[in-house]
Amino acid sequence: MPDVVIIGAGIVGCALAARLAEGGINVTLIDQAEVVAGASGANLSLVLWGDAEPGVSLTLTRRAWDELPAEIADLEARTGLGVEFRPIHTLALVPDGLDPRAVLAGGAHLTEAGFETELIDAAAVRALEPAVDLGGVRAAVYQEQAAINPFLFTLAWADRARAAGASIVTDTRVTGFRMDGERIVGLETAGGPVVGDLYVLATGAWTRALAMTAGVDLPEDHIIGQACVTEALPPLLHGLVGEAGDKRVSFELEVAARGGDASGLRLVEFAAIQAMSGNLVVGQVSHGGPSVGEGVRPGSLRDLAAGLVRRLPVARSASIIRSWAKPVPFTPDHQPLIGPVPSRPNLFVASGLKSALIITPLLSKLIAGAIADGDLGPLRAFSPGRFEERRLDGR
Repeated sequence: MPDVVIIGAGIVGCALAARLAEGGINVTLIDQAEVVAGASGANLSLVLWGDAEPGVSLTLTRRAWDELPAEIADLEARTGLGVEFRPIHTLALVPDGLDPRAVLAGGAHLTEAGFETELIDAAAVRALEPAVDLGGVRAAVYQEQAAINPFLFTLAWADRARAAGASIVTDTRVTGFRMDGERIVGLETAGGPVVGDLYVLATGAWTRALAMTAGVDLPEDHIIGQACVTEALPPLLHGLVGEAGDKRVSFELEVAARGGDASGLRLVEFAAIQAMSGNLVVGQVSHGGPSVGEGVRPGSLRDLAAGLVRRLPVARSASIIRSWAKPVPFTPDHQPLIGPVPSRPNLFVASGLKSALIITPLLSKLIAGAIADGDLGPLRAFSPGRFEERRLDGR
């Protein structure tokens, strides 16, 4: 019988499976589709520290950033799989109508933590990214960050988990939990029951729905993020270029407030990065709604293409070869849910991360330690117990 059953073979689930298996714990990792089929691969490939919240989140992000090069080198050496990790700059273009100093001030906590964040003028932006059209842009917030191939990164962790003895079961949908009082005694799946001692939800936007089958309503909602990829092009961008904005938090709060009636809400944000293969990855248009399986909306694809052509006119004739619509989870305080569910002693949650690519190597190590010795340490700040628990049995 496996000691730990992890649901969700994204970056968090795969890295945690590797850490636990390397610690001598029997692990089964199960996913309704395949490895890196969800939001872990549907992103702009950013190793992003720029959205770290003040407090414990920022402290851990700083530590994760410092440790990441060594973690990447170790992962590549163990698996023989290169993950295309590279330093890049990011530019948040500040259009007319936004105060550049106010935009910079919003990241003051990042500067205090030692991350390089500065305001540069349009001339400096043009020198860094000469192909970008700066119409209406007065300045940009410059940051030194990094990029990685999210598919290769997650697959490398999956390979590492298998090498350590973890069992990875794909194309197996979990439909619910078997309960005995407050304890979980098994998973119901399309392929039959799966039994373990501890169950870990690393299921992103599916976490809330699955937790409900165990009689608990976790405070996690999601938006649907939509993006696209162009054909390979000659070198056009040296880093990530996006447009600064301040509407994401209010958009998410409105989605959460409306619940199942949020499908009409929509937010358009532009950002683009060029992969090492030459393909441009362009995002994102977000919308609300309960569905986590629909494709990109036609209007969203037009908005993505329009944003790209507006800021990168030289890409006007590029063909879009792939697009996706994936659910992106968030919590009321924009901090993750990590730790045991108070009323379910053998249910552990690891979900709701804002920037999983940077934090997962460190986070998986801390979570594995917490599972092994029962001490959450700095992860206590992210415990699901910080919210008033909503139990569906009314107790």
